[in-house]
Amino acid sequence: VIDLGLERVCLALKKLGEPHEQLKVVHVAGTNGKGSVCAFLSSILVSSGFKVGKFVSPHLLSRRDSITINGEAISETEYEEFMEQVQGTQEGLEAEMKLTNFESLTVLAYLYFWRKGADFAIIEVGLGGGLDATNVMRRPLACAITSIGYDHQNLLGNTLTEIAGHKCGIMKCGVPVVVGPQVEEVTRTIKEQADRTGAKLIQATASTPAAKQGYAVSSDGVEYPLPLCGDFQLENSAVAYQVLCQLRDQGVSVSKEQMLQGFANTKWPGRCEWKDVNGIGKVLLDGAHNEQATIALRKYIDTIPDRVSKKVLWVLGATQGKDLDVMLKNLVSTGDIIYSVPFVTPDNMPWVRCTAPEEFLKRASEGALDWDKENSLALLNLEQALETITKTQKYEKYIIVIAGSLYLISEFYRRENK
Repeated sequence: VIDLGLERVCLALKKLGEPHEQLKVVHVAGTNGKGSVCAFLSSILVSSGFKVGKFVSPHLLSRRDSITINGEAISETEYEEFMEQVQGTQEGLEAEMKLTNFESLTVLAYLYFWRKGADFAIIEVGLGGGLDATNVMRRPLACAITSIGYDHQNLLGNTLTEIAGHKCGIMKCGVPVVVGPQVEEVTRTIKEQADRTGAKLIQATASTPAAKQGYAVSSDGVEYPLPLCGDFQLENSAVAYQVLCQLRDQGVSVSKEQMLQGFANTKWPGRCEWKDVNGIGKVLLDGAHNEQATIALRKYIDTIPDRVSKKVLWVLGATQGKDLDVMLKNLVSTGDIIYSVPFVTPDNMPWVRCTAPEEFLKRASEGALDWDKENSLALLNLEQALETITKTQKYEKYIIVIAGSLYLISEFYRRENK
């Protein structure tokens, strides 16, 4: 169950010796792009010779994936060992004071990074900001807030001002906070909150594409590799670059060569990622599930050279509660096909439920979409969707895209790893 608040986490961490306060933390919030910023920063710091813990969510294959040091997930043995210590803090507590699943994972991450002697901990906010379980450190080295848009309105509010207010909850007095490009309403809220808390506000300007393919140029003229696809990475990489500048100002030693190598080495699976699938060829994976992300994904697809001659075949799955009308409107263009599929509820996340495949097609039929209804299907699972694409040779005339939820992308990876 999602139950935002800090009291339970702080109590558990106190019993464990407050490991979070022994770490040099970079804390990253936002609606879209925060995982990419964490990926860039951790890669750069690892390339600079540091031992770097990274905590992100949701996981891709197992809960252990959320907790890594220098790209290596915590082992099964150590996960169980550290989780036993975390659970030991729960003895004798009333039910309402016991940690939720995500809170337990967060406490474990802080404890693991501390015990393993991590030089830095890159921490991604789970949901919101101010009341998120990760927001327990008194003074991180730096904070970052990526693009803010509509998502989780049932918990964060129905206006961008309300949502931004939650995200700004990670700001701390005197701590630099790097903010990516935002709409005016959000920018106003961020400035007001920075003034109120005394945080040092740094506005990151999106980088621009370099003349050299696969490179970008920062607002101060530094050219760097940009291996992740999509124009939105010009914003995310700019936020990471400015956070790095703040760390350097605090004495963190990262040379230009190490920075460039770190950018070049960055990987972030399931986000605008091309994968080769046997019998099909290249398939695009993206966990886009909210308004901003789906607009960005469609924009990227429309830049693909093949798009001139090909429509898109969408393999879509979504969690219950997502705005399917907005998703379909942003993603589906004239002549596109929809294969809607369910996904399995992730381990230890019983609150996550998938939308029935038939609901996708029902919503598409009710909307004003000019889609290929005749060839669209509601299917049993992702495997059946890929088999159907292979048998009908749809890959010859369509760009194949799997999207709508990171939980669906997780199923793709589990299939590939069999």
